[in-house]
Amino acid sequence: MLPEGIPTVTVTGRYLFPDGRPLSGQIVWRAPALITFADEDVILGGPVTVPLDEQGAFKVVLPATDAPGMNPSGWSYSVAEQFAGVPQNRVYNVLLPAETPAVDIADIAPTDPSTPNYVAVRGDSAYEIAVEHGFTGTETEWLASLVGPQGEQGPQGEQGPAGADGATAYEVAVANGFTGTETEWLASLVGPQGPQGEQGPQGEPGVVQSVNGYAVADVVRPARRARRPR
Repeated sequence: MLPEGIPTVTVTGRYLFPDGRPLSGQIVWRAPALITFADEDVILGGPVTVPLDEQGAFKVVLPATDAPGMNPSGWSYSVAEQFAGVPQNRVYNVLLPAETPAVDIADIAPTDPSTPNYVAVRGDSAYEIAVEHGFTGTETEWLASLVGPQGEQGPQGEQGPAGADGATAYEVAVANGFTGTETEWLASLVGPQGPQGEQGPQGEPGVVQSVNGYAVADVVRPARRARRPR
């Protein structure tokens, strides 16, 4: 019998042929070669072989895979099914956490090749744990209860120091190979004069604004002298 300080999990199961006849054979449970429980002053080692009874059933009590204080930790059981009359027996891994002290192997064994070979026992959800500790309400109400009031706005951060000035266009040109003064560089930006454009259409005749340097408004036409009758 294991020391009381080591948490255990009771695993049960039953194996039958498709016609209801019980299978015969055994199941081999393998943990790491040696497991040390320093607090209990005990070291566990070797596989555990569990035969099927006349009904094809079995029952075994094993240390939990997450028992505190054991070394090594973070391991799983390798389960080898060795049955007579079965063409291909299985080998797979399972976890046996202490929070589930009793489990049926049908709930944790893989059923087809597409199922991962590392199957963990499902534990209670956070909502189920809350209900066990006295919460009354639906899961939606429980989720809503997790949202607390909006907190106060934190202090606004100070503005950081201004960054250094970047290089001027002239300095960038010098860095890229230009040789000469800034005035010469500015002159180099002026391109050659383009060709003269086509002459536009002739405008309409303008209105006379002056005569011999006098404005039209200032020009007075002399009165015509009347002719004497002959």
